[in-house]
Amino acid sequence: MEEIYASSSFWIYENPEILRLVLLPNTRWQRLASTSTGYIASDLGDTYPQASGSSSSLLRPKALEFSGDMMIATAAVIKATGNTAIISENVYLIWSTFIV
Repeated sequence: MEEIYASSSFWIYENPEILRLVLLPNTRWQRLASTSTGYIASDLGDTYPQASGSSSSLLRPKALEFSGDMMIATAAVIKATGNTAIISENVYLIWSTFIV
């Protein structure tokens, strides 16, 4: 999430739809993860292209920071595109409730 957030200002300027597409795998994994804490995971695992997730990423102390990064990037996508689907699909996750 750290790398996505760092590049988010470029994507908002260049093409916000690409940023939305980059955020989707993380939100999908977060919804489906059996170990989900509601906070966004720092990574989706090491088995590219399969996003199997990393259970250790949910236990890292930066979960709140990554959730904040996700909130800012998601809010920017919504503001730039007007598309609120990313929130309506993830409304029960802790980080998304602050955007609504």
